[in-house]
Amino acid sequence: LMPRAMSIILTGVSVATVCAAPVGAYVGDIWGWRTAFMIAAVVGALALLVQIATLPKLPPAGVASFRTLLEVIKRPLIRVALLVVLLVASG
Repeated sequence: LMPRAMSIILTGVSVATVCAAPVGAYVGDIWGWRTAFMIAAVVGALALLVQIATLPKLPPAGVASFRTLLEVIKRPLIRVALLVVLLVASG
């Protein structure tokens, strides 16, 4: 279940990354940049509403504190994952 969900999510991200710029440029050229941004805002709002409607409500597993953050950062795999996220986001 988890691999399938991750593949769907990453496919959506990839498709959005490839298609957003050309579609935005086309809409901006035809109707103007304000319309392109308004369409992007509407699509974002629709995505939020779909998530609110479909994601299950999960109770918190516990109370998080600053101490919890320090305990998590002590794990080597977490540090590697945070470094990878930093490099990908800054790249």
